[in-house]
Amino acid sequence: MLEFRPQMRHWILLIVLAIGSADAAQIQIGTLVGAVRDPSQAAVAEARVVLYDATSNFERFATTNDRGQFQLTNLPFGQYGVRVDANGFRPFEATIAVRSNLTLTLEVVLEIAGPREELTVRAAAPLLEPDQIGSTTRLDEGFMKRLPGARPGSGMQELVATAPGWATEDNGLLHSRGVDDGFLYVSDGIPLSDRIDTFFSSALDPDAFQTIEILDGHLPVEYGNASGGVINVVHKSGLGESWSGTTALRAGSLQSGEVAATGGGELPILSDSVGAFFALSYGGSGKRYLDPVDPGNFNNRGNAFRFATRLDWRPTPKDLVIADISANGSAFRVTNSLTQELAGQRQRQELRDNHQSVIWQRSASSDTVTDIGWYRHAFVAELFPSEGDTPISAKQDRRHTRHGVLVNVTHAVGAKHVLKAGIDYQHVTPRELFSFFITDEDAAKDAGISAEALAFDKNNPFMFEDEASRDQFSLYFQDTFSLFDRLTINAGLRFDHTEVLVNASALSPRIGAVYFIPQWTMTIRASYNRLFMPPQVENLLLSSSEQARALSPFVTEEGDGGAQVSPERQHAFEVGFVRALGKWAALDAVYWRRSVRNYADPNLFFGTTIIFPNSVAEGTASGVNVRVDFPFQKGFSGFVSYGNALVYQVGPINGGLFLEEEVIEIGPGTRFTPDHDQRNVGAFGVTFQHAPSGLWAAFYGRHESGTPLEIDNEELEEAMERRGAALVDFDRGRVKARTLFDVSFGVELFEGRRVAVDLQLDVRNLTDRAFAYNFSNPFSGTHFGHPRLVSARVRFSFFESR
Repeated sequence: MLEFRPQMRHWILLIVLAIGSADAAQIQIGTLVGAVRDPSQAAVAEARVVLYDATSNFERFATTNDRGQFQLTNLPFGQYGVRVDANGFRPFEATIAVRSNLTLTLEVVLEIAGPREELTVRAAAPLLEPDQIGSTTRLDEGFMKRLPGARPGSGMQELVATAPGWATEDNGLLHSRGVDDGFLYVSDGIPLSDRIDTFFSSALDPDAFQTIEILDGHLPVEYGNASGGVINVVHKSGLGESWSGTTALRAGSLQSGEVAATGGGELPILSDSVGAFFALSYGGSGKRYLDPVDPGNFNNRGNAFRFATRLDWRPTPKDLVIADISANGSAFRVTNSLTQELAGQRQRQELRDNHQSVIWQRSASSDTVTDIGWYRHAFVAELFPSEGDTPISAKQDRRHTRHGVLVNVTHAVGAKHVLKAGIDYQHVTPRELFSFFITDEDAAKDAGISAEALAFDKNNPFMFEDEASRDQFSLYFQDTFSLFDRLTINAGLRFDHTEVLVNASALSPRIGAVYFIPQWTMTIRASYNRLFMPPQVENLLLSSSEQARALSPFVTEEGDGGAQVSPERQHAFEVGFVRALGKWAALDAVYWRRSVRNYADPNLFFGTTIIFPNSVAEGTASGVNVRVDFPFQKGFSGFVSYGNALVYQVGPINGGLFLEEEVIEIGPGTRFTPDHDQRNVGAFGVTFQHAPSGLWAAFYGRHESGTPLEIDNEELEEAMERRGAALVDFDRGRVKARTLFDVSFGVELFEGRRVAVDLQLDVRNLTDRAFAYNFSNPFSGTHFGHPRLVSARVRFSFFESR
């Protein structure tokens, strides 16, 4: 008869529970409950409980009831300081770590204060987390509010780019650790596996967020469909909160503007266990919505609408249900080159997306929590041609829907082990219609269009139409445990299978460890992750088709290149440390390396905003990231970050849709530098807040060393004559480096018991420096950066009571 050790029995229980559930979800929030008593064990009512993060300046508050009890919910994962104050008692200080969705309990016994004892200033929370395994950057609500926001629709990406090593490109595209947009957004535990950027959907609205957590080092196995990092956002919740709201108006340069509103709180009409929160905005620009393809900034306007709401329901102390609903849309012109502007080209694009999800969290005991949920994401993208299109006229109607169910079970085994297992199933139904034809053969030849593409004219257009219905699923299990009270290890195994569009599977082990050295106030960490990421579903049908292969300049006589796009596979390594520099700063430094097969590197279709997925046979990326955080001290807080990276890839290239004949030659075994390689990226930010007057100021800077051109030598002379060439360093083979500065100022104009009014002034690109994101690149095209942008925002805040 087989016998299992106690530890194995726990694993079997978790796997059976997970596989036996039809659907699932992963809620990345925790709960803290507690009781406050005096030395005689009597309850202390009206005690004020403050939970805070000294590095991010995040704070949450609670007041004890008549039984001395308190509860704080919707807590992002992390380490926090806790302070309890009550009249006649000495302040109580403690440190807690929220690492799972298991409820934490804190029992507080207050000491009687002496007759002349005065309250002390709040002690500083620890600046490092002894059990934090991977590279993590957390941004709180205050940081999000103060980041300059003069560019419409770009706030989310610019917030993420403050993390060390993250590079920016045109229109909010991001790169990290050698990866081109291979990031997973997780919203209240629901994965957003589809692309979230200006060209594919409306960006997420930071006004709806409580915190943003950016993980780009060790990724626990609960996270899939990502190779560059995970961006975990926790929405604001109305549960347990008095009603409050905001209305904001913004106006700025280049006919930009926005109107936005938020609101939330408990819904006592239904029950005191129901809360709601919503955020909506409408904004855009009449003169500069996108980053233009010509320094003249032609045909460039657009607008976007965003709406998101979250409902929380706690029917019992052990159950929590969260429902999220959002609807977004944008409409904008496709920017023109000078030739296209003179020809009267007026292409436009419309994007729409909507999302629904429900999660049920059940606390079976203090040791076991189960999350079950369902989600649906739907996307529509349409490109409309115009009569003046030159040299190519294109049309698109692309739609897809993603349904998903997940389950995960978290189970604590004593004080040493936290086990977790889960399943994620997704069903994707893409549908694509795309066509193009040549409108001016001479202009097309001058633009380097291939002979194969020139064959398609108005009477014989290129036409593609297809649809598919495919599945993918994954399951995982992991253990987070401690050894010797100083060593914390997260080890797990993940299995993925996808049929979108290539049948492929992967078994991915991941392990990360951190060792705490208390005498140095320092942690040392290391990790190995095997990562598996299916290709983006947007435009995948055409990219993997024989029609696209027939146009590909990368197909060889031997049959290499141009094949279907396969999932990206990575071996990711990281080693680093965090050191607290007294109470003044925390230093985080890491070396990382990635070895990649089927390297995802999408290409921009000729002169449009449509991006087609493709993959490169293999590649390597490595680098160093450093960040120093300065916690709030005497009104000041700030950060400094730096990243150095080296990325190269080796052909051939598969997938994509390329029309140019003279694309840089990338055949089998050809080593080249990809379009997103930036050797040096640095950023800093400093904020000052004068609480008595309500005044604050913020100053930010960013340096990026420039992306490569990827132009053959015989094409250089012609490239030097193109508009905007003065922003390119042809000797280096890159666009010129840029250093930009932004400033923000704010003041609270009025503060009443129920109403407050504040004003914010933002200036982006303070020195009005001209720059290019990329130039004549076969994958990313040409795009120019924004000039000095000035905007002002007035915000009205409303409160049920203060």
